[in-house]
Amino acid sequence: MSNQPIQFERFTILANAYYTSIGLDAYEKTGQRTSNIRRRLLSIFFIFTIANMNITLLSELLYILMAFVSNNNFVEATMLLSFVGFVIVGDVKIYSIWRQRERISAMIQALHALYPQTLAEQAKYAVERELQRYKRFAYAFVLLHELLVWSYNLFPLLNYFIYEVWLTWRVVGKTLPYNCWTPFDWHNSDWRYYTMYLTQIAAGQACLSGQLANDLLLSAVAVQLIMHYRQLARRIEAHVADSRDDSASKRRGESANECAAHDLHFLRTIIAYHQQILNISQVLNDVFGISLFINFTSTALIICFVLFQITIGANIDSIIMLAFFLFCSLVQIFLICYYAQQLLEASEYISFAVYNHNWFVADLRYRKMLIFIMARAQKPSKLQATSLVTVSMSTMTDLLQLSYKGFAVIRTMYAREPKSVSN
Repeated sequence: MSNQPIQFERFTILANAYYTSIGLDAYEKTGQRTSNIRRRLLSIFFIFTIANMNITLLSELLYILMAFVSNNNFVEATMLLSFVGFVIVGDVKIYSIWRQRERISAMIQALHALYPQTLAEQAKYAVERELQRYKRFAYAFVLLHELLVWSYNLFPLLNYFIYEVWLTWRVVGKTLPYNCWTPFDWHNSDWRYYTMYLTQIAAGQACLSGQLANDLLLSAVAVQLIMHYRQLARRIEAHVADSRDDSASKRRGESANECAAHDLHFLRTIIAYHQQILNISQVLNDVFGISLFINFTSTALIICFVLFQITIGANIDSIIMLAFFLFCSLVQIFLICYYAQQLLEASEYISFAVYNHNWFVADLRYRKMLIFIMARAQKPSKLQATSLVTVSMSTMTDLLQLSYKGFAVIRTMYAREPKSVSN
């Protein structure tokens, strides 16, 4: 265990690094002021990054539209739909953070005010354990998705060096990581081809950075809230309610009124602490609700199209890449659902903690007020993808069932008209 207190920023450092990589500060850091020069440089880089990502998205959408209109390249178009869904989710997540920067700053500042600062306090909150657990999830999550995107980014180059240069099996030619429509021909021009290649790589990494930053910040806030809910439950369970007939109270020479005042003071502290956590939980839903809904919707579509691609007889290279993409999409949803479930259970346990401590010897006023805390805890904090979807581990099961139904419909439609679609 470290001899120095763990800084609050250790929970958000990875998310902030990814936000900075696209030119965005998600929130004002406590006690720090961003210089005007840095702010302007970040703004210029942010505009350039988002413009490049959306131009690439537009070119992919035009390719899909033309493929469906001309009834050609249907398989490639459906494969591209998966990537388009990924980019759209990234766009929504980046926009939601940019638009609600002030609310996020207020939420982070409120969390920072509740954060235990000393080693003794952090030991009570089990801060080091929570941080290490979060870091294991976060770094594995980041590594997996970086491998995914760079596998797609470098796939054409790997094809070229393996099949054309090394094995000399076939001529690969110039290909891009993602199919797109352009008003010019880049096949016969080296500088156009390499420019297109670099812009697609930059767009893919920018989209990934926006998605990772959003999910990591959401997870970091959820971990903090879970930590506070668990500490609140421990404080309630450990509290020994005073009574005029209690031996400890007799030794202190306290009267019944003094015992009741001691309990009521504890109760006021607990209620205020509970209310602060509840308020932050609500802001968390307000900030991330829409992006979560888009994320779940898009993931369902991605699973449909990826499964469709795998089952129609694609080559082995594409199947491996698509299976990897599917796995990463499921991991992303699992991470969100896992922390949502932990938050739900931690906030719900408050009512059990109230019941578990020795409330039965306390003053009548104290016992009556406990009922209100228990009643409020019966409606636990939930991570919501808007009011339509309450996120938990069961949500992942529902998502998989919905995705499979969609895949079955698409596969059936494709099988009924094999001659009208050109592969």
